[in-house]
Amino acid sequence: MDTRRRLKGRPLTQAGLALVAVAMVGLAALAAAELPNGTAVVVRHDLSAGTVIADADLRAVPLRWPRRSAEHYVSRTRDAVGHRLIHRLSGGELLPRAALVVDAESLTEVPVSVRVHDVADGIRAGTVVDVWVVGQGAARLALGSGRVTSLGAVSGDRRQLLISVGVDDLARLADVLVALDGGRLVVMRRAQ
Repeated sequence: MDTRRRLKGRPLTQAGLALVAVAMVGLAALAAAELPNGTAVVVRHDLSAGTVIADADLRAVPLRWPRRSAEHYVSRTRDAVGHRLIHRLSGGELLPRAALVVDAESLTEVPVSVRVHDVADGIRAGTVVDVWVVGQGAARLALGSGRVTSLGAVSGDRRQLLISVGVDDLARLADVLVALDGGRLVVMRRAQ
């Protein structure tokens, strides 16, 4: 009780104790924030689309981030080695799972030439698309869920897209393209 009476009479001492307590809590929060809660895979140097990833291309780094963000990125180098990149990555960039072709052995890249205004806005390498044949009052799905590997430059009124498709889709795509008969291709971005 005697101690309480001494502190009560000295407002600077009370303020000093409160300041020390706040500083201790702040330091504890800062120390906890600096501790990594996982790892992320970072690209060591620039890699172009189509590159088969080797262990020397990657490094794992400790990283603290929200769980929902971590699900979108590769966390172990061994999960990416041997896979092919869908789009270009710069050195130091985190490796997103969406940038990897999951099973390169079962995919074929198909070049598709499309009129510029028949390509949906926002399509870039890595985008999942549907390709439709439109003509004579009807539309027919030529390819569902293909992944754009690269977009070529615009030439005149056309743009070349390279789309990765599964072997099963390849036969159907060939049948539809043979039956094109005056129709045109339309590339639509699929919601993910």
